[in-house]
Amino acid sequence: MTELKRPKEVVFEFPQPPHPYPQSQRSGAFIGPSGVGQTTAAIAMLMGPYKNAFSRVYVFSPSCAEGVDPAWDAWRKHVRIHMRVPDEEQTMWDTWQPQILEKLIERHKKVNAHRKANKHKKGYVILVLVDDFVDAGDKVMHSITNI
Repeated sequence: MTELKRPKEVVFEFPQPPHPYPQSQRSGAFIGPSGVGQTTAAIAMLMGPYKNAFSRVYVFSPSCAEGVDPAWDAWRKHVRIHMRVPDEEQTMWDTWQPQILEKLIERHKKVNAHRKANKHKKGYVILVLVDDFVDAGDKVMHSITNI
């Protein structure tokens, strides 16, 4: 039997949280009724075991508007200080913005394609956090964009 020989390819390395937390290249969900702590649990994980796992975290949540939920204030500080995201780069939206999400995903593809073409070993990893849109399901889950 002949051996299958794959062409050489660039394989990215991705930062991972410590054991026992799941790897960072996975989908996940915090599901529960309002007020049980999904937002603070997500923020605590992002500022704790996952603090080095993502190049960017993009947040779409009505509660992330300044002055609405103080949990997001700590996250804003973390983004600027620990993640070193410039002040002029927006990473949080308090309304559902499918066109912006599409642009962010497209940019992510281009950045990683560029990194692969230049034989970088580390991938540019993003997380899209969608939170507190349970009362806007018609705008988020059934939008014309199907994102």
